[in-house]
Amino acid sequence: MWTLLLGFDAFDPTVFERLSEKGKLPHLTRYVEIGGYARLAVANPPQTEVSWTSIATGSNPGGHGIFDFVHRDPATYTPYLSLLPTKTSPFGTRFVPPYKARTIFEETTRQGFPATVLWWPATFPARPELPVRALPGLGTPDVKGRWGVGTLFASDAGPDRLRNVAVVALARRGTDRYAGSLAGPSRKSRGSTNQSALDVQIDLIDDGSAHVAMGDQTVELIKGRWSPVLVMRFKVGRLVRIHALARLILTHTRPHVRLYVSPLQIVPMRSPWRYATPRAFVKQVWSSHGPFLTLGWPQDTTALEEGCIADSQFLDLCESVFTIRERILLSQLEQFNEGILLRSLTLSTGCSTCFDEADQALWTTGTSGWMGWWARWSSA
Repeated sequence: MWTLLLGFDAFDPTVFERLSEKGKLPHLTRYVEIGGYARLAVANPPQTEVSWTSIATGSNPGGHGIFDFVHRDPATYTPYLSLLPTKTSPFGTRFVPPYKARTIFEETTRQGFPATVLWWPATFPARPELPVRALPGLGTPDVKGRWGVGTLFASDAGPDRLRNVAVVALARRGTDRYAGSLAGPSRKSRGSTNQSALDVQIDLIDDGSAHVAMGDQTVELIKGRWSPVLVMRFKVGRLVRIHALARLILTHTRPHVRLYVSPLQIVPMRSPWRYATPRAFVKQVWSSHGPFLTLGWPQDTTALEEGCIADSQFLDLCESVFTIRERILLSQLEQFNEGILLRSLTLSTGCSTCFDEADQALWTTGTSGWMGWWARWSSA
């Protein structure tokens, strides 16, 4: 017997039922018709990190320990992100698992079956003591250990004051050449902090394109289009290099230049922390499907909200994230024989509320392929 568990973050049953009755979601409706649909009670509070951890553990917040996006230290009342708790010891500060209950994928392996978990919230940092194949989801930090902060390079005064994006002023170096510096991760050593950076140079080709040199690599960017995933090397010591990945987008050329760099993210095989398990699994995924964004929330809603990118550019980013994750999921389903395979799917719009008819195109195109594929594969 095959059992498929599909998890859709921010899935509103009322809206789904309305669209289903209108015949706009035929693939999902097919499962309703065969008795695969029922409304479930939600966790309290009904937030992403609380709900997914409750599903994974079968416990309420009192059992697994995640009550909100933000927790506080009861001794000092200092707030911290519930998905990124840390522990300090004489050897330094490290990230620790955010929940304290046993999960369904852990229990599966205890019973001798394989378990694969793709982008499930609260699965960072990796736990190598558990024989679970896992790529972490929501809660995975950027390479600086933060929630994810992008950088906007601007030759003009830039937009109004930004709260959650770093702004770097570009210096003019010629008629069509601009220069700046991208701040990278830092490293503490012998009581001091070594800050890394990469030189950035932008050479305009014309009104619609530019060559961007960042560190030891150069890429040609078309205005309004995202670059591929780029891997960069930051020098944080004499012999120490930290690798990070990001995507770039040139949003303005003349009369002012603006270049947005997504948050610097973990390179799986060169992570400063335990990113995924086992190492061979993430290496195989990376080599088979190419580089992918690793931030817990790779859909850069902050860049959109701060006005660094346009709606269409945001949707292009979301679609590319969805596409590569779809490929990875399908490849794992091809290899699946027994055990459990869990995959968390967020809405393509990156919206934290319910979806409506405006999302119909994304849903029907984004889900029809692998939903229809699953129907054919499971009946074979």
